[in-house]
Amino acid sequence: MSASRSAPGPLSRAESWLDRLIDLMAVLSGAILFLMMFLVVANTLTRKFLNWPITGAFELTASMLTLSIFLALAYTQKAGAHISVDVLNRHLTGGVKRALDLSAPVLGFVCFGWATYACWLFAYESYSMSEQEWGSITYPIWPVKMIVCFGLGALTLRYLLEIGIVAMGERQGGETPR
Repeated sequence: MSASRSAPGPLSRAESWLDRLIDLMAVLSGAILFLMMFLVVANTLTRKFLNWPITGAFELTASMLTLSIFLALAYTQKAGAHISVDVLNRHLTGGVKRALDLSAPVLGFVCFGWATYACWLFAYESYSMSEQEWGSITYPIWPVKMIVCFGLGALTLRYLLEIGIVAMGERQGGETPR
């Protein structure tokens, strides 16, 4: 959960709502990783001892890995666990520090906003043509692309929220909400 603020306003309500969504996405990401681990172990054991691999295990684990990564991106940002370099920033104070603190979420919002938009176009095109993954099994790939877009969108919203938090002075940039 986020650090509580003295005056609950629209920003703290938005943060609370978004944090619940991001936490749910992180739990889903963890569950997908667990299922993927189970599938890989089961495939390895059946291939080794029964000479009978699980059909489609390779294709499914590729999609599952993609989903687990993109569903967890926003949580990683929320927890402040992305890689950061603060060699210069920790020696600054005042307006220059605040400007630098604000630049990271602004840059993240712009970059991931663009990535979300581009991913949406890509996913929509995949949906429009009913794109399939072909291998030992055939399954629609567009739902995976839509969920990737959803994960990028959640990260974009998290950056937007952080812009508001830093701009309103409720928290220093780079300060984790925990």
